[in-house]
Amino acid sequence: MAVKALAYITAETAKIDEWKTYATNILGVQIAEKAPAGTLGLRLDDRPFRYVLREGKEERFGAAGLTHATKKDFDETIQKLERAGVRVEKGSAADAKAMFVEELVRTADPAGNKLELVWGCAETFEPFLSPQGVTGFLTGEMGLGHVVFPSNKVKETHDFYQELLGFGDFLFVLGNFFFFLFKGGQTGAVLGTRVGRKRVIVPAEVGRDDEKDKVNPALHRRSASSSKDAERRPPLIVSWRLDFRTTPLK
Repeated sequence: MAVKALAYITAETAKIDEWKTYATNILGVQIAEKAPAGTLGLRLDDRPFRYVLREGKEERFGAAGLTHATKKDFDETIQKLERAGVRVEKGSAADAKAMFVEELVRTADPAGNKLELVWGCAETFEPFLSPQGVTGFLTGEMGLGHVVFPSNKVKETHDFYQELLGFGDFLFVLGNFFFFLFKGGQTGAVLGTRVGRKRVIVPAEVGRDDEKDKVNPALHRRSASSSKDAERRPPLIVSWRLDFRTTPLK
């Protein structure tokens, strides 16, 4: 079967405190109380968290958590990867528990972008409470939405996601962006590759235009501030995109 959705992303940052302030005051996301120990979790909906930031030496992408609908689908994906000779590392029970999933394995695509494949994502019954009054972000069945990876091996990367992870056969080319869908064809649930760039883009979108008005004033203040100050801020793009450096392209 196939990957169902983008469940979460992880990243490394040297600016945990700045991220906490920026996420709550600018984006209006909720700080997650149930994030893995020693991390900053950011919550957007009924999941315990969607972003997990670990303190490190720089701003760097960690992994994309791709979830399956059932354990059967999950097991079939792992079997496909192993038959294709792709290295798969099984996470411990503690790893899975920390990410609020039933099982977790780690792997990477042909360009070296790291993935965590999971199933059984838990939800929380606690309501999402934005410190800025945003009622919610656009997630739902497609999960977090989409992520754009860098790649110098577009064909190999596309074949990996299509043949091994079960992505749909739709391929949309826009400049140096290549997009293809999670199976099921939801237009928001896509994964893209960006040729030759060493950054990963993870968008987040509020559900309605009137909700954007609650975030826009702070974003405008950010845009109006000095470039010197901008160097000290977390790497967030004003269109609700998290933009992280990634490992050198293979």
